[in-house]
Amino acid sequence: MEISEVHLCLKDNGKRICNDHIPDCDSAFPFFENQIGKSTTERFCALFLDYDYYPIGCSIIGIGTANKVLIDPSELFKIALLLNARHFYIAHNHLGSSLTPTQSDIKSTQEIGFLGKLLSVDLIDSLILNSKNEYLSIRKYILEKGNE
Repeated sequence: MEISEVHLCLKDNGKRICNDHIPDCDSAFPFFENQIGKSTTERFCALFLDYDYYPIGCSIIGIGTANKVLIDPSELFKIALLLNARHFYIAHNHLGSSLTPTQSDIKSTQEIGFLGKLLSVDLIDSLILNSKNEYLSIRKYILEKGNE
């Protein structure tokens, strides 16, 4: 029986994202605002960081409709693992002014965070961006709701 040797690699489009240190949501927001903030459909984006919280890659994981975007977490983690990422942020946009996360937003964030822990790639936070150049931290939202 013959088995083929397989090599995985990332396709780099040559576009540089940024060299800024990104340790928190306030520093991640401008990046995501630039990537998906003015989109006319919902988009889901990931920013991958090294051990010291410097960007090493990003990707639009999903492009949806006016009110939802579906993603496959395996695509997200495939990129994270190929980049040898240690941390990552995820974000998606809401087309209107609402920053309120849906139950699906919360569940997806929790599932992705759990999968990241299993793979030693830490989800720092999940952001929702709106049309007013504002953002919400889903992690902070969950913590605040849990304390009510």
